Amino acid sequence: MAGLCEGGNEPAGSLKAIVSGSDSGHVFHLHGYSFYVVGVTQLKEPTALSHIQQLDSRGSLVSRNLVSPVLKDTVTVPSNGVAVLRFKADNPGYWLLHDQHVSYWTNGFDVIFHVGRPSDVPPAPQDFPKCGSWIGPEFFLI
Repeated sequence: MAGLCEGGNEPAGSLKAIVSGSDSGHVFHLHGYSFYVVGVTQLKEPTALSHIQQLDSRGSLVSRNLVSPVLKDTVTVPSNGVAVLRFKADNPGYWLLHDQHVSYWTNGFDVIFHVGRPSDVPPAPQDFPKCGSWIGPEFFLI
């Protein structure tokens, strides 16, 4: 099961996200931002999220590149692996971090980051679809 934990001790307005993969690899994409991939590692076996958090708090989870990390909006997390991402959360709104594999879309591997206060986000247009009002196509091309 993929998981996400966020850490403290980050500069104001920044976010550290640790994305973990399951026994198969995952490709995660973040809308609304680019992020720095400061570390990726593959663990020897499936590891509980609580243990990943413990390893991270002790500084023994992954070696971090804070000097010249890669800037991306999509990251591959290896099987039984973790990726440590950092970005400055300065774009108000609701932003989706999701697995790119269609087969995982129904498994809850999605996270929504709420950045800013409700007053920071402009109101939706009057004719914007409301929950239950949108009717999708009869079929999807995948």
